[in-house]
This record gives sequence, structure tokens and C-alpha cells, in this order.
Amino acid sequence: MRVERRIGSIIVPDVRDVVAKARRAPATCLYCAQPPSSREHILADALGGRLVAKITCSEHNNLIGNRCDAPMNAQYAPFVSMLGVSRSRGTKGAAFTGRSDSGERLVVGPGFHVRRERLLEDVRKGPSGKIKYAKGDLRKLDDLVAENAFEDPTKPVIAVLERPPIVNFEIEVARDVERGVLKTALHFVAGFITDVDRDVAQAMLPYILGDELAGGFYVRTLSLEQKYVPESWPPRHDLRTYPEGSETFVTVLLFGVHGFQVKLPVATNRAMHYHQPLVETFKPVLEENDHVRLFDWDDRLTSDDIAPLRVNLQFRHDKIEGVAKWRMAKSQCRAAAMRALSTMLVFHLSFIDAYKAELQQEAFSADEISLLLFFGREVMRLGRPPWELPIERYTAS
Repeated sequence: MRVERRIGSIIVPDVRDVVAKARRAPATCLYCAQPPSSREHILADALGGRLVAKITCSEHNNLIGNRCDAPMNAQYAPFVSMLGVSRSRGTKGAAFTGRSDSGERLVVGPGFHVRRERLLEDVRKGPSGKIKYAKGDLRKLDDLVAENAFEDPTKPVIAVLERPPIVNFEIEVARDVERGVLKTALHFVAGFITDVDRDVAQAMLPYILGDELAGGFYVRTLSLEQKYVPESWPPRHDLRTYPEGSETFVTVLLFGVHGFQVKLPVATNRAMHYHQPLVETFKPVLEENDHVRLFDWDDRLTSDDIAPLRVNLQFRHDKIEGVAKWRMAKSQCRAAAMRALSTMLVFHLSFIDAYKAELQQEAFSADEISLLLFFGREVMRLGRPPWELPIERYTAS
């Protein structure tokens, strides 16, 4: 099932041809007798899912999207935002809500930037109604100067550099995620592996919609050991099928962090693997599953497994947090570099000196600025912009 294409002198897997050949074209909707008129994302588009198949009618696609996909998407919005996951229409990231250490409600935008008002800590106005004294966020004060809001624009104002706040959030891997995982596994099998009997799909629909509990019945948490989920970088979505007689087991790994085992009452003789890295330089792969694993549905996680699982989860969460820090640092460095181009002309500075001054406005510490200047000089020697920071600096184990 592995097809290759040539780009210059380089041969790479061509997932498009494999997907087109594997995609099934059923005569009716998976859940009813209506034509399969709607493009269904096997894993929701909001989570970056790329596999699409016509296996549902519009009514069931909308129903499952609203009652199953949407709650799961909301749970994983922080990961989507932190990794800058792309959607099919080009949108990157997702907004989510968190809390500061002090309990302040914070809204984080798709670019992983906190949406909050620029702060003024102290403002005093004179008889004219214009500002005599102001202390606060540097950018806000710059805006006020530009608006001629001060009585005497020649007098200095006191600027405060504010670092981006720490955002605390929770991802609850429970009911909403479990039924979303069940839907993903079932639709993967129906869309790319074998026809699923309508009676079987209809019997599973209440679990997908949340009327019945999918967890423990069709879905179980998977240990993140190598034998279950082979480790790789970067973070990824990963689906694997394992046919076993009258049943098919599917492992679902989301964002390279949360693993699940799904048991489907569907017989098939095909073992497939879908691997989708969540970094743009890597492309998804659909191929035969060569990872051999026999499942025992009664083999559950024990109390002895919990501590190692928590350590593994923390390690994987830290890697995603590292990607978020890398993306935010790149964004700040790019903004500083753009401003530095103007600063160097106005004040007759070298670019590096202007860039250093602008990095200070981004509230980086002195040690951070030294490192950023080091990396900036190195990549500029190679003809690349100074904000092209090495991701390894932020994601190293």
C-alpha cells in the first residue's frame, strides 16, 4: 500500500494515491438508508484531521458533529492552540479559556496569545482633561502618545514591561473524548477498511452521541508503553487497526499524548495504519500496519500502571508545552525584528543593537536575550531571519 512520488532527486511516500485507493464508496449512509452525501472527517477537522470519506448522510454528519465532535474539540482546544494545528481551510490553532495563577479568567487566541486589555496601573489627569502622569504597559503608553493624550508630550512616562501570564487549563479525558474516540475508530474502519453492517453502526450510535457510556464498553485507556504505541516525534495523531476474528481492535493516539484502545464488533482482514504528524514539514501517511500486537480486552490498567503512565503523560505534555514556548518565542522575535528595521534607521543603530532593544520590549530576561541574539546571528549567517529558532532548544527531553 505504500506509493512513492519523486520530487527532484528525492523520493517520498505519496499518501494521496494511497488514500484515494483505500477510500471506500458505500451505497448508503453508515447509519441509515440515505445516500452518503456528506464529506465526513474521520478525525474532526478542528483537531487537524485530514482523512475524509463519504460515509454519512448530511443529517447524521451534522448530528454527530454537534453532539460528538464539538465537545471533544472543546476539550482539546488547548493542544490545538499550543501546536498551531492547521485545519483544512487554513485556520491555525483554536481559542480556549484558562485561568491565571491568581484566578483571573484568560482567553487564549488561536496564535497562543493571551487576549487581555493592555494595562494602565496609574493615570492622573490635569485640568485640561489630558494626562499629566501615567504608568503602565509600554505598548498602551505608546498608543496614548500617538493619540496626543498627554498634556506635555516631552515629559517621560513610566513604562512597565509585562511578561505573558501563565495560563492554567485542564483537558478532561473522559466521557466526551471517549465517545469521540469511538466515532473516530468506527469511521476509520468504515471509510478505509471494510463495510460496516448498518445494524452494528446503529447499535453504536447511542454511545457515540453520549446517550450511553462508551468508556469501558467500547473504549479503554491505553498504556503508553512502546509495545502499544511506538514512540516518535513530532506530536501526532495515530490510528492502527488490528483484526482479530469477528472483532477489530483500533488504537487511537491523539496529539502523541492520549492513547486509547477500541473494540469494534466488525470482522476484517486488513490491518491499516494512519500516521499524521502535527508539524507542517511532515506529511500524513496511510499504509499497512506492520506493528504486530495481540489484544486481550480483559487486560486492564492496574494500580501498578498508574504511576508510570502519569510520568509518561507528563513527559509528553512537557514536549507539547515546549512547542508552544517555541512558537510564542518565534512570534515575539519576529515582531521585535520587524520593529528593529525601523528603529535602526531612526536611531542609526546596527540591526543587532536595534533588535536587542526591541527584544527588551518583549519582556525577555537578560539571559533569554543573550541566547536569542546568539541564535539570531547564527541563522542570519545562513541567510535566514533571526526568529528561526531551533525547536530543540524548547523541546529537548
